[in-house]
Amino acid sequence: MPTGRSWRALAGLTLFVLILNSMFPLLSDDFCELGSHLRHGPVLAATEIYSNWNARVGAILSVFLGTHLTGLPFDILNTLVFATILALVHPILFARSASSSNDGWFLIIFFTLLSLSTVFGAVFLWREGSLMYSWALAFILLHFTVYRYHYAGIKSWYDTAGFGVVILFCLLGFIAGMSSFDLGALGCLVHVCFFSYRRMNGYREGLRFWLPAVCFIIGFLVLYTAPGTQIRASRFDSYTSLTQIFSWLLAFEIPKFTEHYLNALGRSMYKTNYLVLFASIATARFIFKFQSRHHFMPFSIRYLLAGYAALLISLIGLLFVHTTQPGGDALVAPVLFCNFALSAMALAYLLKNKLLANGHYMTLIIVALLHCLMIVDVSEYAVGIIP
Repeated sequence: MPTGRSWRALAGLTLFVLILNSMFPLLSDDFCELGSHLRHGPVLAATEIYSNWNARVGAILSVFLGTHLTGLPFDILNTLVFATILALVHPILFARSASSSNDGWFLIIFFTLLSLSTVFGAVFLWREGSLMYSWALAFILLHFTVYRYHYAGIKSWYDTAGFGVVILFCLLGFIAGMSSFDLGALGCLVHVCFFSYRRMNGYREGLRFWLPAVCFIIGFLVLYTAPGTQIRASRFDSYTSLTQIFSWLLAFEIPKFTEHYLNALGRSMYKTNYLVLFASIATARFIFKFQSRHHFMPFSIRYLLAGYAALLISLIGLLFVHTTQPGGDALVAPVLFCNFALSAMALAYLLKNKLLANGHYMTLIIVALLHCLMIVDVSEYAVGIIP
């Protein structure tokens, strides 16, 4: 929780969002969910939406609580969820609470960028949208903040929590995994990667840490395999099932899979207005400059550039393996994938090189990690893992 002068920034932003919440009306989807609650009752309405359309926790809460989660109660709860997200920004990024006036300004800048880069009303104010997105984000941040402190080697309240608290945290993990398709998939990837990395380096995780992670993964699998998810996915012509992807890989149809992935990833640029591409290129440039100055990877910058160029040319060549002419946007995908591979390799060496004491060390780790997660997130939609 923010302390010192930073709490004023959090309090001011929270009050501002509470005012916005109180003025934001119910929209069409809200009336549909409320109507389902009134017609079928909470249990049947929740079962129906899970089985026939949307299995996310937010959708289930929307129809289960129905009219009990409207008006002033919803405005207050939704504002508290927003405040929780802001309060967890510093713990999740820096493994500490906000305290100084600079931290308060950081929160204000973060809020401003968040408002500009998202459809703020649809994500944080609209009843249906906030239950799907901002509440899901809050659940997931609450889940991963504990692991952020643990991986940083910092003791937190959870290290000495009793058995009952661990069980509640497992329940939170399950809810968090079941609350979002894209963030849930990313969370599973983060858990698997960090647990594998720490195990290879001789760390042994206690039951209180690996059990909630397993619950998170189970929650995502329950969401992904739900009947409503499959019905929802079947309505998208561009959706490719995970089963189809595995069949291509097991049959060693790598060119076909690569062509599909690169074409689909390129088309996803329409949804991001190429901001992902610009951010990706900026990240790659930062890594190249850091390598040329500090040599944190065991090869020269010339070999790194040559390897990058060879991979880029190979991927572009794979786009033209088949007779179908790839779209212009498909040429963006090899750049994104090469930058992803560069960031993943840089991240691996940065984490391994524990003696590196440069001031930009943590900055590059955070940038490389966020870049990898961003490309994975885009890829999930492009390849078809996320319906």
